[in-house]
This record gives sequence, C-alpha cells and structure tokens, in this order.
Amino acid sequence: MSAHPPPYTPLPTTDPPEAPPVYTSQPPSYTPGPAVLQQQYSTVAVTSHPTPQRLLVTVEPRAADNLVLTIVMMLICAGLLNVVAFACLVPALVLSLQSMAANEAGDYSLARRRGQRSLWLNLTAMISFIALMILGILLGVVLVITRA
Repeated sequence: MSAHPPPYTPLPTTDPPEAPPVYTSQPPSYTPGPAVLQQQYSTVAVTSHPTPQRLLVTVEPRAADNLVLTIVMMLICAGLLNVVAFACLVPALVLSLQSMAANEAGDYSLARRRGQRSLWLNLTAMISFIALMILGILLGVVLVITRA
C-alpha cells in the first residue's frame, strides 16, 4: 500500500513571448533627460534619468511687533485718562511700527529687538496702570472713611 508519486518530469521550456512595444507620452512642459533603453529578455530598463534637484531655503520666523497689544493698551489708558501709562505707550507704538517695518524689510534681528522693547514698554504701562488704579481705589476709600 505504499504508493509513490510519479517521478518528476520538467515541462518543456519555450522562449517568453515578445513584449509589445512601450509607448510613452510626456506632457509638453516636460523635457526628459538622456535615457538609454536596453532590451533584455523582453523587458525595458531605464539606466539613466534626470535627477531631482532639491532647494534648501532657511526662513526665519517673523518677529512679534506687539502692535495689537499697544493699540489695545492705548485705548484702555486713554479711556481712563491714565497719562503715566499713556506716556509709555507712545514710544511703544513707535517701536511696534518700526518692528513691523523691519519685518517687512527682512531684518528679523532688528524687528525682534524693537518688538521686545515695545513689549517691555507695554508691560511697564500695564503695571503703572494697575498700580495707579489700586492707588486711586485706596485713595477713594480713605476719603470716604475720613468724611464719614
């Protein structure tokens, strides 16, 4: 009962059928580089082609000019007649505009310096605004208490 499989007999070999010709169409704006086609067992191999070119560009981010902060602070301080804070905000506005102009010109280091100075003037105005508001509230409370 031991059945053995039939012996291996290889199939007869034939040459592979010829491949149909390969036609390619390129868009009109494409200019192909030198290409050499080689015929080898009915396959087409491209041995050279145009290499892609890479362009590396370094772009610095725009510096913050703090113009919106300066305008908002100016509106708040002008509305409440806070002259001390408003005196800090006029130079901050000038520096913010200079920082914006330096950004447009591509001088990012100058824009960053002017923007930082504008930010410090805005912070000084904010601190003086808060201090004067607290001082005004305390003075009002003291005047109300002494009149009572």
